[in-house]
Amino acid sequence: MAETNGTEEVLFEETVSTHLDANESEPYNISWTVPENVDGTTIKVTVSEASGVVQARPQTVECELSGAPHVTMDSLKFELEDDGQLIVSTTATNSGNTASTETDVNICDENDNVIATAKLKALNPGETVDIAASIELKNEYFGNLGVMSVKATADFGEDNTVTAIGDYIPLKPVVAEINDGKEAFDLAAGKTCTLTSVAAPWNSIAGQVTYSSADDEVATVDENGVVTGVGVGSTQITAHYTESGISDVINVNVLSSGSSGGSSGSSVSTKTEKNEDGSTTKTTTDKKTGAVTEVTTYPDGDVVTVKTEKDGTVTAEVKANSKKDVVLPIEPTEDIIVVSFTDENGRTRYTDEFTESDEGIAVTANGNVKISVIQSERALYTDVHNNNHWAAKSVDFVGALGIMKGIGDDKFAPDSHLTRAMLVTMLYRADGEPEVETVNSFGDIKENAWYEKAVLWAKENGIVNGVTETEFSPDSDITREQIATIMHRYAKYKGDDVESGKNTNILSYNDSDSISDYAKASLQWANGIGLINGKTESTLNPLDNATRAEAATIFYRFVKANLISMQN
Repeated sequence: MAETNGTEEVLFEETVSTHLDANESEPYNISWTVPENVDGTTIKVTVSEASGVVQARPQTVECELSGAPHVTMDSLKFELEDDGQLIVSTTATNSGNTASTETDVNICDENDNVIATAKLKALNPGETVDIAASIELKNEYFGNLGVMSVKATADFGEDNTVTAIGDYIPLKPVVAEINDGKEAFDLAAGKTCTLTSVAAPWNSIAGQVTYSSADDEVATVDENGVVTGVGVGSTQITAHYTESGISDVINVNVLSSGSSGGSSGSSVSTKTEKNEDGSTTKTTTDKKTGAVTEVTTYPDGDVVTVKTEKDGTVTAEVKANSKKDVVLPIEPTEDIIVVSFTDENGRTRYTDEFTESDEGIAVTANGNVKISVIQSERALYTDVHNNNHWAAKSVDFVGALGIMKGIGDDKFAPDSHLTRAMLVTMLYRADGEPEVETVNSFGDIKENAWYEKAVLWAKENGIVNGVTETEFSPDSDITREQIATIMHRYAKYKGDDVESGKNTNILSYNDSDSISDYAKASLQWANGIGLINGKTESTLNPLDNATRAEAATIFYRFVKANLISMQN
């Protein structure tokens, strides 16, 4: 029976035909329906003879019950509404034996910032309920790979927190923002300021953005997002991506010409200069953020935009039908400086070649590209820089891009042999270290080894095979012809042009007969495009073990020649 607050209730009663001798025992299971609220309830078990007379020496078995809710939430689901709102939903279930309490469900981004809230009502035992919240998307929610990681948490107190997670991965850009999502800015009549519009995720495939003003008598905007204050009043500027179907608006308040217009309370100043080559440069300084944006418009319609953040980060965007020299306001230092150019197809080329000037560094851009600058502290390897090693420049370059690293104790080991694990790790880093789904089938690849994911990624994408079905041999040295073969496969995997160099006559090398049949086409390609040259004018040395210095040089040539599309 159950006793709650002095009230007894019979839960189970049964007559059992059994005979027990002295000191003999027999297990017996008793089942009953648990009361809805078990708090403060004691279960008592009484054993009686069939006649109903309690045993002469009865023993009382008592058990005090305590209940608790047990709430779980399913993985998050996502649905994008026509108005651009993202609906995040989950299902909550109480599988405990007492009711839960009402609480808030906080929807957080990957940095644990609360971006939406939903209410979770009190759930009775066994009850299930659907929960949903609406999120206003922002560019900052998406990572470099176009993924928006979301976490939902419900706190029931006493260290009882329930969590559900999910990743929203749209197939195209889903949100646009003008001026980092600001709602409004002030502008004096007759003054100008340049808007910056960015789509997320994958801004590079969002397509062309077009600007429009709701009232040209208050403010106009040109195709480059340059807003001009015309008359006192307020209007809206819209940035619309036709191909992606997304847009954003920002309010502009035009003040009298005697006012100093600027974003968010006159914090932006603008000046215009005419250059000797006929171009015009408009410089906008945001006094609040410290960002300086220079937009240079050329007579032929080409536009170069250079933006310098308060922390010194410099980016540029070029919209041109021809080559354009771009000056980036960066003071050359002992740091390694690598400049990247990303074209309209998302392909990125890197270079460490530029011209120094009093105004910074000058590079040449070709066509419509976006430019960014990587400044990396030089790793002073004693076995490279102290010895003026022939591969020092290549080592610096691949180090700045994070493709190769030292071995510790300020050493790079440039003349040590390259292993199979090292090579696939270099390629994996160049590809942005994507998630791996392949199950490890190699017995010699230990779990959590520094090269484990790289090996599985390379196998998953057909870039490298094991030496057998069950062995990869990660520590084995790799030959020059094997590097050529693996790099050739990687270029195919990235969709690069591998037709170049196919007409190269590698049979002219005296040791061409030592090239393995499987490697001939790859080595011909690598030699033809200048990745792997002969060790002498007459020898290619295909079976020589490759060194780390040679690998750094091959990647240096590979990246600079735009033969590799690295992930930023």
